[in-house]
Amino acid sequence: MEEVRVAHLICILSEMRDFLQPDFNTHFQQMNLETRLILALASQFTALDYIKANRQRTRSMSFLREIFANVNCILTPATACTAPRIDDSDLLMGNGDLLTTIRAIR
Repeated sequence: MEEVRVAHLICILSEMRDFLQPDFNTHFQQMNLETRLILALASQFTALDYIKANRQRTRSMSFLREIFANVNCILTPATACTAPRIDDSDLLMGNGDLLTTIRAIR
């Protein structure tokens, strides 16, 4: 499932970066630090990264189709991790804990 997690991360962050491109350029100073960091990270992905991530997603869906041919459901935790504590300063500046953010969105 690690391949699926990475592919999902690349797809989601690439799409976020594309959608927020105008805001990233014009309202950069108004974004919290974590948002800036995530969008800056996403800007480093290439078109090839995005294509490969979508190929992996298609490959994973094929595996899931095969699995569901023999079973009715797969039980997993509803979330990848518990929600992190939100401190007052996080509301102003962001948390900046990229690993926790990535774990939470998978």
